[in-house]
Amino acid sequence: MDWILVVDDDKNVVDLLMDFLQSKGYQATSANDARQSYIQAESLRPKLIITDVMMPAWGTGVDAYKNIRKNRYLKDVPIIFVTGLSPQEAQAMLVPVQDPRVRLMHKPVDLPALEKLVLEMLALAKLPPPPPPPSPQQVPWQKA
Repeated sequence: MDWILVVDDDKNVVDLLMDFLQSKGYQATSANDARQSYIQAESLRPKLIITDVMMPAWGTGVDAYKNIRKNRYLKDVPIIFVTGLSPQEAQAMLVPVQDPRVRLMHKPVDLPALEKLVLEMLALAKLPPPPPPPSPQQVPWQKA
């Protein structure tokens, strides 16, 4: 079964996102902190994670992201960060927007925009992982 994992320490946000996703026919489950998000992601292997950035326990959503990317079974899972931080604050928190499998949304959540992002990210989940960047030895035009 394909799962979407919703992570936020604000129960109202979790309820809103869970109700919305389930009303669209998705299987969704939730966690309320970064530690629980990693534990659930490890056991469920979701197709998508929607997570807050700032959470009170076991670090931030960015910390969870870093641990998820180290796990060989989770390293390619698309992630949507949903945050109340300004774009500048999100950048300061090092939200990894350069990762092709990461998107950033700001609260309050625009549900139609979220629905489009969910479809986009689930399509990414079905693609093979992006190739790693070439190392200097693999670049044919570079001289050693």
